[in-house]
Amino acid sequence: AAYVDSGATATDNVDATVTVLTGGAVDANKLGTYTLTYNASDTAGNAATEVTREVSVVDTIAPVVTLLGDAEIIHVIGTSYSDPGAQVTDSFDQSLTYTMSGEVNPEVLGTYKLIYSARDSSHNEAIVLERIVTVTDGLEVSLIRSTFKTISENGGKNEITVSLSMPALADSVPVSVVATPASRVKVPAFVPVIAGDKEFKVSIEGLDDTLSNGDEPVTIQLRTPYRDLGEPIEMTIQDDDLEAPVAGTVSDGLISGATVFFDRNANRVLDADEPSTQTDNRGGYQLDLPASLYDSNGDDVVDSADGVIVARGGIDTATGLTLETPLLAPPSATVINPITTLVSNMIESDSSLDADDAAALVQSSLGIGGVDVLNFDMFEEAGNENPAATEVIKAAAKVQDTIVQAGSFISGASTISKAASYNLISEILVKKIKEQQPIELNDVATLESVVEEAAMKAQVVIAPESIKGAAAIISDSNQLKESAVDAAGSVVQAAQEISRVQGHAQSESQSDLADLGAGIQSLEALEIKYEADNLEKLVEETAVGPVSGVDERVGTFAFSSADYEVNESGEAVSQIKITREEGNLGVVDLLVTPQALTASSDEDFVSAPIAVRFEDQEITKTLSLEGVLIDDQITDAGESFTLQLGLKEQGDSPAKIGAIAEAEIQIIDNDFAGTFQFKVVSNTFSEAETGEQYLVVERFGGNSGEVTLELSEESLAGGATSGVDYTYSQSSITFGDGVLQRKVSITMIDDAILEGDESFRLNLALPSGDLSGALIGSNAATDILIQSDEVDLPPVISSIADIQMLEDGSEVTANFTVNDDYTAIDRLRVSATSSNISIIPGQNLTLAPIGDGGMWQLGMLPLPDAYGEVLVSVLVSDGINVSLSEFSVSVQGQNDAPAISAIPAMIDAVGKQVVIPFELTDIDHRIEDLLVYFDTSQTDYIASRSVDVRGTGVKRDLVINPTGLAGGTGFFKLTVVDGAGARFSRAFTVHFGGEAPQPVVPELFIERDGANGFILRWEGDAPLYTSHDLTGSFEPVPDAVSPYRVDALGNAFFKLGLKP
Repeated sequence: AAYVDSGATATDNVDATVTVLTGGAVDANKLGTYTLTYNASDTAGNAATEVTREVSVVDTIAPVVTLLGDAEIIHVIGTSYSDPGAQVTDSFDQSLTYTMSGEVNPEVLGTYKLIYSARDSSHNEAIVLERIVTVTDGLEVSLIRSTFKTISENGGKNEITVSLSMPALADSVPVSVVATPASRVKVPAFVPVIAGDKEFKVSIEGLDDTLSNGDEPVTIQLRTPYRDLGEPIEMTIQDDDLEAPVAGTVSDGLISGATVFFDRNANRVLDADEPSTQTDNRGGYQLDLPASLYDSNGDDVVDSADGVIVARGGIDTATGLTLETPLLAPPSATVINPITTLVSNMIESDSSLDADDAAALVQSSLGIGGVDVLNFDMFEEAGNENPAATEVIKAAAKVQDTIVQAGSFISGASTISKAASYNLISEILVKKIKEQQPIELNDVATLESVVEEAAMKAQVVIAPESIKGAAAIISDSNQLKESAVDAAGSVVQAAQEISRVQGHAQSESQSDLADLGAGIQSLEALEIKYEADNLEKLVEETAVGPVSGVDERVGTFAFSSADYEVNESGEAVSQIKITREEGNLGVVDLLVTPQALTASSDEDFVSAPIAVRFEDQEITKTLSLEGVLIDDQITDAGESFTLQLGLKEQGDSPAKIGAIAEAEIQIIDNDFAGTFQFKVVSNTFSEAETGEQYLVVERFGGNSGEVTLELSEESLAGGATSGVDYTYSQSSITFGDGVLQRKVSITMIDDAILEGDESFRLNLALPSGDLSGALIGSNAATDILIQSDEVDLPPVISSIADIQMLEDGSEVTANFTVNDDYTAIDRLRVSATSSNISIIPGQNLTLAPIGDGGMWQLGMLPLPDAYGEVLVSVLVSDGINVSLSEFSVSVQGQNDAPAISAIPAMIDAVGKQVVIPFELTDIDHRIEDLLVYFDTSQTDYIASRSVDVRGTGVKRDLVINPTGLAGGTGFFKLTVVDGAGARFSRAFTVHFGGEAPQPVVPELFIERDGANGFILRWEGDAPLYTSHDLTGSFEPVPDAVSPYRVDALGNAFFKLGLKP
């Protein structure tokens, strides 16, 4: 910083002001000692004594050391280490360098610390920095697992998988495999691990040592050139020169850690003389069954006659639950699951059945086709997207869940154990299969019969409504599996969602059913809890693990819901669950920390964090708040706090916290009666849902004491009528102490009347004089909408065939019938429309009923000279619905003859010219294409132009006697012919004066023949004459007889003569 001198002052006995002169300077950017001098003189020239000041510029700021490169370095052993170094900055010493202490030996594994320091010329010390260099072989192991713990000495296979916590660093590290003793297994000398590998595998094969007797333990140690890699892997080589190896997979979901054994005496217990093994984390097992030891009937085969394969215990990797029931399979099977369990039970119940026969019966009853259930690995096939796996997994899940749920209900209601109850349900299913009955586990009636029979066998009396309620809960759970399959986008997803339903069925649901059987839970409470929407939500909140057995991710942890209700005692109204998805590998410690909202920390709840540990493959934890909540004996309605979920270790953990990391806890005060209301403000039922329906009244904020509420009906305008549309008789409802929900029952009546939807209302109130302290919530009323199931269908019209008719023809009719489900035939409104009114206008469509049976006649008349296509629509209305029937009418055009407007029949042209205007018309041809000519035998009048047509186009003139000199009487026809040969003539007689000549020759007719010809026709055998000039002579046409064709090659005139 720049130096600012404080200066000096001078005083004098005469001068009031004396100036002080400063000498010298201070360089604040250069260390050293500087002298400043101060002098002054007064106006009389008297000099003051010089004063000096020493200023020392010193450095008090320490230099700064900055590491180049990372503070932690992983270095691969055997490669030279070059330190990135550091840099030093200082206020004055620009060339200052750092000092490094410590060293790294790149040839020896270990962690090395390097120290970086610096001191400037003013002895200021920099803050010391450290760098940690870890010399490693590049392999950091997170998990070593072995597929089997026991393998056969005769080529038994095992595989060791080493998972690395980070990809291998070195280009290549040879990992040697050392077996002790080496004589019992075949192992590779070494396995190369390449840079970037995240795991590697080692294959092990058992060797037969003829000098050894009995099973022998073997250890496998993996080693790099520098160290042992992990702990030794222990396994057993089984001495089984006569073994019959059995290998397979145990699954409900895949069962990890199950004990698999050969049950020789059918007691389902592992006895000392029975071989056993354990499943790996994908449910796989290998069990050796030498015929010399286990073939009891001497047929040299170990089969169902000798015993059964049993799997007990273990964890279902998909649900995270312990296997509830032992699973069985014949020795010939390569899978053990609920379906093979039924097969084995079938064989035990009927020794005449072999495995294949029993399997066929089970498949038929369960509706499974197209697979070998004794060897179909359903989860492996699901991974391969085999559609058949979906049906097998679904059927197996229904069987297992039904046994667990129904068995828990029977066990809760009786004195027999769960295991015995499970056996009862299984026996009943086997009985139905033997009777070749289809097992419809979605059907309430089927499940009801199973539970009833089990109760009878357990010698326990259970209320029929409880049995029916339990059956309905099991049925709903099984039907959800169907929905899961329908909604899934792949076979794997279907397997996951079926497992999610199982996770709930075999945990919370089976516990609730056991409590229902024991009378701990009321049927009414469970019916509300397991209503369709509620059940779906419970299933959605259930965690599901990997259906493949192991997901090598640690997992994502979250609360199953964002809000829960808990009694002030700490008992959860709905289970507080923490779920683990997207992985299930390893042990993970979590902390759940309570945080205050409206509830007070350490007054209403203990704020200390709650430790939660997930074991390897565990995917759900249920959290208890007993001991967390404090019962303060104070009425505190509606208090709440939150639970915050986090990892116990906040370092770089592969575990993750999911979306629901915070859950709000509503405390139900046991010192407050509570607030009561309808759960929803509107309900919809169909009148087709005859029988009892229910609404829910809920209690929240408190649960203390018994409270009675009044219920009342309220009619709504145009609404439902009690006793006609529904029945309701409940005037009050009572909540017992601690009860949070009750049902209000309504019975729908199907009145079979065509009507609209109708409504009524129920109101909730506290009785007058109530002293409970209860409150009524905002949903004090609820509307009930009853939807009519009488559907007014549209009228029905019989079909009408398409019609063809001729232009200018007569009216055409079509008959059709109409009818309606509710409206009388004579009240139906029938109408018809035309799509082209220029051809058939609406007024030319006539409708008339024929009799009383619903038959109608439709008349159709086209306009004159109109033709083309018309779409005719017949509409029938019952006043609400309209039906439409359409058909086409094709009016086929005909050639209309041309026309000549009126010409007088008698024309007086004595000594004068007469002009008569006329018009030509033709709706089908152009006027210029028409042929106009005179037809007469008195051709002299034509030749002399005494009769002539003048003009072109539509309007023309008939000119008669233009010279006034013609005489006699002439008979003429003015004829017009179109291109199709249609003709029209106007006959007229002209009186020129004098006597009229008598026609003696027949009439000559002309019509077109194509574009370049004409046809001449006449009656009789009169000769035909022709001329090209009317003033010239007419020559006879040789051999001309009618009809006679001539070419149009210019002007030509023809006439008939008298026969000689």
